[in-house]
Amino acid sequence: MSKASPNSFPSRPRDTSCCWGIFLGFDSTGKTFEVLIQLGAILAILSVYFGRLWQLAVALPSDPASRRFVAGILLAFLPAAVIGVLLHSFIKEVLFETPTLICATLFLGGIVLLWIDRLPLAPRYTNVMDYPLSLCLKIGFFSSAWPWCPASPAPARPSPARC
Repeated sequence: MSKASPNSFPSRPRDTSCCWGIFLGFDSTGKTFEVLIQLGAILAILSVYFGRLWQLAVALPSDPASRRFVAGILLAFLPAAVIGVLLHSFIKEVLFETPTLICATLFLGGIVLLWIDRLPLAPRYTNVMDYPLSLCLKIGFFSSAWPWCPASPAPARPSPARC
């Protein structure tokens, strides 16, 4: 797979906003700071990919490739949904409330991503629309199990360092 681009996201906005909120001393009711940071990240993604998403939505009823892509996205989401339901209390009480753990996994994840990015790997797929459904499921499991993987299922240029 190709090397990571600046358009690829190295961490989840939820993780970094939690760390910044703690380090800057923000203690907002309802986690307003964290929600706004996530909203900004989502709006940035939508602004970059709006044209592609619109084309996908228009082609969905008639294009089998578009339907398979959406099925792949849903399949990649499935492990996170199942793991989230099964481990909800642990995630909420331990993982979201332990800034040291969040910062440590972001740091270690960054090291792992730098190491993977230096491996001489050849691209298998050049277009996210061509990912097999089995790969989509693997991406879902990997990004659910490893905290340093981005939430974005389709970075601008696929990279081994980006799940």
